[in-house]
Amino acid sequence: LNIDGLLNKELNEINFNKIEKIFDSLEFKILKERIKKMSVYLDSNKHRENETKGSIQSLAEDLNGNTKEIVKLKFGVVGQDFNVESFINNSNGKLFISLCENCKEKEKSESNSLKNIVIFNGKDDPYVFNTNYLQDENYLKILRILFENENIIKSGIDLKRFYKYLRTYQITMNGKFYDYKIFYLLLNPNKTDASIKEILRTYILENCDNYFFMDSHLPESDFEDKTFLRQDDKKQLANGSENNAQLSFHMEMNAGKNLYEMDQKKNYVKYLAEDDNFKNTLKQILVYPQIEEILLKQIKEQELDNLYECIEGPLIKVLGEMEFTGIAVDKEYLEFLINQYDKDIKILKDDIYKISGDKFNINSPQQLSNILFNKLGLMPARKTKTGLSTDAATLVSLVDESPIIEKILDYREKVKLRNTYIDVLPNLIDPKDNRIHTTYNQLGTTTGRLSSCDPNLQNIPVRTDLGKQIRKAFVPGKGYDLLLSSDYSQIELRILAHLSEDDGLIEVFNKNGDIHTFTASEIFNVSIEDVTEELRRKAKAINFGIIYGMTEYGLKSRLSISEDEAKEYIKLYFSRYPKVKKYINFLIREAYEKGYATTLFGRKRYINELGSTNAKLRNLGERLAVNTPIQGSAADIMKLATVKLFNEIRKNNTDANILLQVHDELVLEIKEDDLDYVKTVVENAMETCVKLKVLLKVEIKSAKNWYI
Repeated sequence: LNIDGLLNKELNEINFNKIEKIFDSLEFKILKERIKKMSVYLDSNKHRENETKGSIQSLAEDLNGNTKEIVKLKFGVVGQDFNVESFINNSNGKLFISLCENCKEKEKSESNSLKNIVIFNGKDDPYVFNTNYLQDENYLKILRILFENENIIKSGIDLKRFYKYLRTYQITMNGKFYDYKIFYLLLNPNKTDASIKEILRTYILENCDNYFFMDSHLPESDFEDKTFLRQDDKKQLANGSENNAQLSFHMEMNAGKNLYEMDQKKNYVKYLAEDDNFKNTLKQILVYPQIEEILLKQIKEQELDNLYECIEGPLIKVLGEMEFTGIAVDKEYLEFLINQYDKDIKILKDDIYKISGDKFNINSPQQLSNILFNKLGLMPARKTKTGLSTDAATLVSLVDESPIIEKILDYREKVKLRNTYIDVLPNLIDPKDNRIHTTYNQLGTTTGRLSSCDPNLQNIPVRTDLGKQIRKAFVPGKGYDLLLSSDYSQIELRILAHLSEDDGLIEVFNKNGDIHTFTASEIFNVSIEDVTEELRRKAKAINFGIIYGMTEYGLKSRLSISEDEAKEYIKLYFSRYPKVKKYINFLIREAYEKGYATTLFGRKRYINELGSTNAKLRNLGERLAVNTPIQGSAADIMKLATVKLFNEIRKNNTDANILLQVHDELVLEIKEDDLDYVKTVVENAMETCVKLKVLLKVEIKSAKNWYI
């Protein structure tokens, strides 16, 4: 091969943006890094930059290739004389915002660690708010005019975090939100998180590290007169009685108390001008207009604009309010639970040692395996690379062989719940309000469902008594009487009925029939009245198994039946619901053709497994192709219902708060006098948020705690 020709000629006109996207979709991580290192990649920077850079060229020439360039940045510091009307008039209805934290990393004390709100209207120089003054009413007034204005679009990254920050100062950010992180994750649904640098690297500055670590110059003389100083300080400056660098920058409250005092040797402006983190924040916000233009164009081209406008965009504020509010916790009950679990775990350990006739580390798979299979002589179900398996499935299969198995399963569940929740929850209670504030990841799963962390309140077991004991710790906050739980009934099966247009399924749901009983009647050829609990259980496993693409082998394991029996059940199911089979085949065929599956609202999930040469991976891809439109549509509907309910509560000034969203369940805190009214509002919001061929139904319960 003519290598020189390949490097110097043929690859010279390649669009490296497209190459990187293709490599990302194929998961060619090593090749992607290799191509970045090729000399031709750097040689063609100018060509690639001209395609997307646009007005960024005014910041500096050759941003990607020339690290010696100095980017000249200017900014103003918002003061009492800040002309907010003029700033808004020049904004074209847009406010670009960023939160710069810990401006001086080397200064660790809280008093010296500044937070700064940077705002940009797309035309004038960016301005910065010193948030140490956010207790001053004049300063807050400016912020309220900007952020509570319904007609100004707020643009930036991770706006939920920004929303919560402002709420601590009783400022509610209103209007439409353009969140670049949400845009990016909708366009790249296999990702669950994104940084501003990653977005920049993808759409504007491929080699953006050069841009952010480039030397920057912030001329102090351009904005000394804009700083937020008390009158005496301004006189000092005018009279030249003190050098600027030695100015004591502070402000006094009406009561005469000093709110904040900077280091005696620096004024606020000089402090910021010397900080790289702040300069990088300015560089980021200057390219926000270009980022937004590109992302909005991509969102529209991918037909994701309706999904964002109706669901994901409005949801940012709703989740921000839920996280800010938090959920109250009964600390005394938690202490009781901790003591009780410690006692129960000790009793279980003693029982296990007594039955085994030996003391050993129950948490060690090797030691447990030795006790169960060597000493007690139980017959193992399967082997792993490290020996005989002691996983949950193996232990459940041995539960009738020895009383020690049930003790071990109980021990494991209690230890897991204690380590995951009971010991952790007390440390997460905010002492200011005695509430726990979980964090929701809006696009934390590939199907669009919410995930939560710190703590993860979505994984507390709901079907076991032990899980319900933990839920009992969550209670209404001060001023509220009840927790109300509203749970969608069989929403995924209802969506399957709607999407498949199967007449049998639609009829059952619209007549408020029990789908599992009806399915059991159809498959096992018995009357509705003769369906036993066992037959209904089997039908339920089949119904939900169809949604998740369960194979004959999976159904066999679930119901403990033969594979031939499982095959016959699935065959009978599809003979009773023929349009379901037709719809499943359509979904798989379409996913192979397009490479992705979509939900009712156009959310996409790319399924790379369908392109694998491995049959098992392709089978997984086919199951994902079936499951995604159903589970993803359920996630979309839940989000839409949450937004609608939030708006209804606010519109009617109802004193109630949405606290949690846990899969298909919403949890609110309410006053007892409002119970009937709130029930009606919740039912209406959740059941009418979308029009389907089947009725949506919710089950509403209320109690003094989350043990509902």
